[in-house]
Amino acid sequence: MKVKFAFFCFLLLNFQNLKVFSQEWFDGSLVLADRQVMVGQISLERKHDLVLFQRDNFRMVYPAHHITSVFFYDSADDINRRYISLEENDGMRTHHYLYEVIVAGEMDVLRKIKPSAFSTHDDALDYNYFILYNDVITPLGKFKRKIYPHLQSRSDGRLEEFVSINRLSTDRPVNAIRIIEYYNSIAKTEPIARY
Repeated sequence: MKVKFAFFCFLLLNFQNLKVFSQEWFDGSLVLADRQVMVGQISLERKHDLVLFQRDNFRMVYPAHHITSVFFYDSADDINRRYISLEENDGMRTHHYLYEVIVAGEMDVLRKIKPSAFSTHDDALDYNYFILYNDVITPLGKFKRKIYPHLQSRSDGRLEEFVSINRLSTDRPVNAIRIIEYYNSIAKTEPIARY
């Protein structure tokens, strides 16, 4: 009980200290782990997997384990952003992390800011990229070895043809994302299993 209280005090103090720094706020919605939907202003503290929420005079800090998803429109980049909270177990304990969904479909591509990213602006290289497929998170760098062979076994040839025509290399992350986008597009329209 004392640990939880101390953690809550720590979050509250940090939230107050964050007001000193320039926070970027977005109008959006927050879905909590208990399925409660909250609409208001949202700011992310991505390196610490926290969501800052405010509505009227109500302010709260939500750690990732209290969140299911976050949605907001980023007018500076002209994009609807979606973050999901995923649980990971390292064998010793369970952690929850916020991931941004950058490609959604049967297979999602996620990104998470690197702990060592020191830049003041977002850059694609400041993130680690992952694939969420069948409720398993796989680093994007393992696409060629772990994911692509499975996709080939389920394919009717269209996927391989797409890769060949576009001269895509399955070991390059940018190409892996294009392959996943194509896979999602054909998986959405019809089954791609061989008959």
